[in-house]
Amino acid sequence: MSEFVNTEGDEQPRAERSHDEWRDAQGGAGVLSNKVYEKEEHGGLCMSIGGRCLTRSRRRVHTRVVCRGRLRLTRQRGGTEAVQRESGEGRTMADYENIIYETHDAAEGKVAYITLNRPERLNALSRPLLAELEQALDEGATDDDVRCIVIKGAGRGFSAGYDMNVQTTGRGGPRPALDSVLEDGPANMYRRAIWNNPKPVIAQVHSFTLAGGGQLACHCDITIAADNALFGYPPVRYASMMMPMVWPELVGMKKAKLMAFTGSMITADDALRHGLVSDVVPTDELEERVWQLANTISKLPPASTRLNKKAINYYYDRQGLFEAMEFASMYTSISYASSPEDLPRGLQDVNRVTAEQGMRAGFQFMNDRFIEEDKVAQEQMARPSRAP
Repeated sequence: MSEFVNTEGDEQPRAERSHDEWRDAQGGAGVLSNKVYEKEEHGGLCMSIGGRCLTRSRRRVHTRVVCRGRLRLTRQRGGTEAVQRESGEGRTMADYENIIYETHDAAEGKVAYITLNRPERLNALSRPLLAELEQALDEGATDDDVRCIVIKGAGRGFSAGYDMNVQTTGRGGPRPALDSVLEDGPANMYRRAIWNNPKPVIAQVHSFTLAGGGQLACHCDITIAADNALFGYPPVRYASMMMPMVWPELVGMKKAKLMAFTGSMITADDALRHGLVSDVVPTDELEERVWQLANTISKLPPASTRLNKKAINYYYDRQGLFEAMEFASMYTSISYASSPEDLPRGLQDVNRVTAEQGMRAGFQFMNDRFIEEDKVAQEQMARPSRAP
């Protein structure tokens, strides 16, 4: 369950087509780098794509290990190679459960792609996913070959928000306020992993980009949106804080307060007009536009790109941006840990329906109170929503 969209029973296969496979369909070359295994036939490192063995003679796409130890390729008999971990604990790309991490050759160096891969939950941001996201961002940051990082979502949308199967456990329930505050750590850590990352981070967003998903997108250095993208923070309707404190800097205080006080949502064109995104493109051109941008960034001297990012971010650091995020996170935790009698009557009714009929019914009950306000959202959601 995400913060806004009920996803129970919304089954959808996980991402089966990588960025490289998409480029293959456009006439380019590429392979999916999610498996490394030993095979005697070709005398080299093999990667399995639909049963085919792709050797290093094909375009180089590397499977990496995210760990505190080192990655070593060892040559076996017959010329094959296998990935071994010299020390420390870690995981290969195939071990990720909630994301896909790939690197692709660019004009200079490589571009890393991180795909949020929980499409059956509209890429709801669970704690395990956020932990993997932070690890992958760190992997891209420490890989000298990577010039730029792209974050995208598998399936029907970028992300519909934080996983409410976790978030709602404290709403009048057993989770103490202190535990609630402490458990918000992963969210703040991934934001810092983006903000302090020496590499430019691009958000490639389509369709649902709501609540925590919107937070993730707006903390990236550049956000490229499909024209069917939808932005907003609906959780304020059930006593959540509007946590992305970077929004007032992006859209201005007046617009930020309007969204915070109403839970209203805006289209991609509105988001562009108010400065929430960097550019809006047709949905079927999103992948190519982001790749072109990342490829251009790869041509720039990495040192100057890093220093420019650091200089721009320093201004907002001095404004106290992350201090504001810490306060917002604390206030949100207090809100989620509130006892039922402290909540407005309407939210007590939402909790009652949820307890009696389940989370799907509870969210439907809540959203029914805002039918008129959400007409623009319903119209936007009726548009094609799958990115290429």
